[in-house]
Amino acid sequence: MDLLKTLYDRSNPLIQAYIDRFRYRLGMLPRVNKQGCLSYPQGVKAAVVISADLELGWAWRYSKKSDDPKVLALQKADQTRQNLPRLLDLFDQFNVPVTWATVGHLFLESCSRINGSAHSDLPRPPYFENEFWLYGEGDWLDDDPCSDYHRDPAWYAPDLLRSILSARVKHEVLAIPSCTSIARESTVRRR
Repeated sequence: MDLLKTLYDRSNPLIQAYIDRFRYRLGMLPRVNKQGCLSYPQGVKAAVVISADLELGWAWRYSKKSDDPKVLALQKADQTRQNLPRLLDLFDQFNVPVTWATVGHLFLESCSRINGSAHSDLPRPPYFENEFWLYGEGDWLDDDPCSDYHRDPAWYAPDLLRSILSARVKHEVLAIPSCTSIARESTVRRR
């Protein structure tokens, strides 16, 4: 069985998808039955999903928890960069896969301003305020340094994503839009 797992792990994603489809058909992986309920292989009665948001500085820019949210954003980004390798080691040690919801901008190695604007092709969310956040002035992407992950590691994370993807445990990485309130609004509209 270890040989099969090693072959699977070394296969390209297309081959892995075919193998997974075959395993589903054999009942070896969880599936949704016609009544809309999950069924699990080999009598397993439940499953747990562990997900984590990977946002670095992007999550804290408009926080009401600080008089200077940008300083807080940089501190939290640094803290995440310090903690992530330890978390990945623990996930490997205990064979725990995680679904990483990742701000889209973190996938970039670098970016630059075009005509003085960061990502002028992206839509901008309207100003908003709630119990935790206040976005009431400027441009949503004002904090984008438009540089690269070596100079501004709080705003880019291709190195962290490579670490996640090269971990022994196969994690799932999802991209969430850099303008998350736009995503939230479009999700609400679709329901």
